[in-house]
Amino acid sequence: MSETIRQAVAAALLLGALVIEAIAVTGQYRFHYSLNRIHAAGMGDTLGVALALLAGAVHYGLSMNSLKLFLILILMWMTSPLATHMVGQMVELTDEKLEKEARKWES
Repeated sequence: MSETIRQAVAAALLLGALVIEAIAVTGQYRFHYSLNRIHAAGMGDTLGVALALLAGAVHYGLSMNSLKLFLILILMWMTSPLATHMVGQMVELTDEKLEKEARKWES
């Protein structure tokens, strides 16, 4: 019985990750402004990957594989904001229409 409950929780977490990533992908196509797209990608990446790795950890139970998944999660949480920030800086340096787009959002 406990194995069935553990698998159901893992499936629910994986389904949650799928929904979050689908919303993030939809945000990628709906937003027209590049920095808004970066925000959608960053938020989906953080929560979606966390739920997927947590689903794997629940599936494996207390084992070395769960520890590895938690270490991957910590690494992703440390590097994802940095990568998003670097992409934002690249947009700031290369986008000629950035000032015009930013003025639209000022008011």
